Amino acid sequence: MRCRMSVEALKTDAASRSSAQTQWRAVVAARLPSQHWPERTVLITAVDAHTGEPVVFDRHS
Repeated sequence: MRCRMSVEALKTDAASRSSAQTQWRAVVAARLPSQHWPERTVLITAVDAHTGEPVVFDRHS
């Protein structure tokens, strides 16, 4: 499933991806209580669209 989702994500052209990213970031930012990474441990999982492998983001990513 990760590979199929990655293929579809990579099919979108750069212009629409840029616009969608800007809109998505604005939606997420509006829902966050703060724009700063919390002091406690927070890990966010995602999928590398090129490899289909899972990745984890932390405050140092």
